Parts: sequence; structure tokens; C-alpha cells
Amino acid sequence: MSNYLLQDDELEKLRGKVILITGGSTGIGRATVCLAHSHGAKVAFCDVNVDVGKAVEQELKSNIFFQKCDISNWAEVLSFFQATYDKFGPIDAVIANAGINKVESLDDSTDGVTVATSDLKAPDISVLNVNLVGTCAMVYW
Repeated sequence: MSNYLLQDDELEKLRGKVILITGGSTGIGRATVCLAHSHGAKVAFCDVNVDVGKAVEQELKSNIFFQKCDISNWAEVLSFFQATYDKFGPIDAVIANAGINKVESLDDSTDGVTVATSDLKAPDISVLNVNLVGTCAMVYW
């Protein structure tokens, strides 16, 4: 396995750049938001976790913009990109970080059948919509 050590002077190139980050309220996304912001970038980030996103925005104060956005919803993606452009101008980089995970269990006693009607339940494709379709939307825009 190879390693790459990121030097602080490399991050100075972020100063003044407009960076858009999805899934920026927690985890790796939040760390990326904070890192880019601390090196002078104008950071726009989105997430479905509104309370935490607004708290991050208030904590960082300037050159930061948060908007609720479900990246699997095209209208919300367009709104987020437009709002970012309106606030900061042309976008220099997009970091498609948002993603979700669902833990499924084989212990489900209904085995995918709706008890009331005996019909098969529709598959839950939310993970596919966020992790694949939503990420593709970031590239498309």
C-alpha cells in the first residue's frame, strides 16, 4: 500500500477557490469542509442533516454556505448549485462526498411481503439513488 502525505503548503492553493461539497455535515465531509475553509476556500456544502449543517455554518462564520439538499433529488441539486453560484460565483471544484448505508437483516419475518395485502414490497433503492444517481448528478451538473 502506498501513502501520500499532504503538505499544508499544497492546501494554500485553495485560498479564494469556491469548493462545493456534498454530505458535509458529518464525518469525512465535515472534515473536508473544515480543512478547505481553514485554508481560505469559500465552501458551500449540503446535507440532509439540517441541524448539524447549520451548526457547522454558524461555527465557521464567513465564506461558508450550507443548504439542505438530498442529492438524489435533481431539483434540490440544481437549487444548491445555483445558490452556491449566486453566493460565491463560479464553482472551482466539486467534492461528491454524500453517501448512505442501510443495514438489512435476514431476520425480517415478513420476507418482503406486505402483511395486509400479501403483495411484495417495493424494493428500497434509496442507497442506489444517493450513492450512484446522486453522485452522477454531481458530475453531470
